[in-house]
Amino acid sequence: MRRIPYFSGLDELDVAGKGIALNHNVNVWKFNRHFISRALLTPSFSKYSVIWTQNLVEEMMDYWKDGEDDDGN
Repeated sequence: MRRIPYFSGLDELDVAGKGIALNHNVNVWKFNRHFISRALLTPSFSKYSVIWTQNLVEEMMDYWKDGEDDDGN
């Protein structure tokens, strides 16, 4: 498993050893990975995330169309 290597700057930012990418404790990393997998891989989350993404894309397209009108293009 490749993870981000340890840097002293991570301690200064108080992010060393947290989450999945910055955690070097394998047992904690496995627990976090299991928890995230169980939460994100459910069918209901997948369905909701597709609907949410579609709504956000449509909203962003409206902003782009409004921006084109403001620029005269």
